[in-house]
Amino acid sequence: MLNEISYNGRDATVLEAPSRLNHAAVGGRHAMPEIHPTRRHKSGRGDELPISLTRAQVDAFWLLVSDLDECWEWLGTEFTKYGYGAHKIDGRRFRAHRISWTLTRGPIPNGVVLDHLCRNPRCVNPDHLEVVTHKINILRGVSFSAANARKTHCLRGHEFTPENTLSRRGRRECWQCRKDKRKLLKQWRSGPHRPSEAV
Repeated sequence: MLNEISYNGRDATVLEAPSRLNHAAVGGRHAMPEIHPTRRHKSGRGDELPISLTRAQVDAFWLLVSDLDECWEWLGTEFTKYGYGAHKIDGRRFRAHRISWTLTRGPIPNGVVLDHLCRNPRCVNPDHLEVVTHKINILRGVSFSAANARKTHCLRGHEFTPENTLSRRGRRECWQCRKDKRKLLKQWRSGPHRPSEAV
């Protein structure tokens, strides 16, 4: 069953399940979706979100979002030098796009991350985020490993096919280039540059 909830003028659809929604308005907490902790990533990031948020905490979050453009720009502080937004809840910092996703779409499943499809790390628009594995997120980026994974040919123009690709220590090598290198080495070793033996 779906439950329509409005946060500061933004409509959100959240799956209604007893473990996901806090229906009792106890201790000043209103019917806000519970944010369950996510597992720590291999990198040890550990930005688990708190169990539930008050209406004031949710309003404070949305006040720092500018939705004048297609990207909802985060106006608060940055989490890292890479530009991801940060927001403090109960004295702990969390990534702003993860809070936005959790408030509008529900909890982030274990073992996955959010990928910015717009490539703007300050964007918290859930329509610009996609749940993917960490590997896919890395390969979609602009890192060296992502750029190398997208290559279809080696530096000398040979195509990376299953027959022509050798995988060693997690790296791809061109089998044709390796054969050519061995051939050149063999020619060099038997070439005229070697000193002739004394007779």
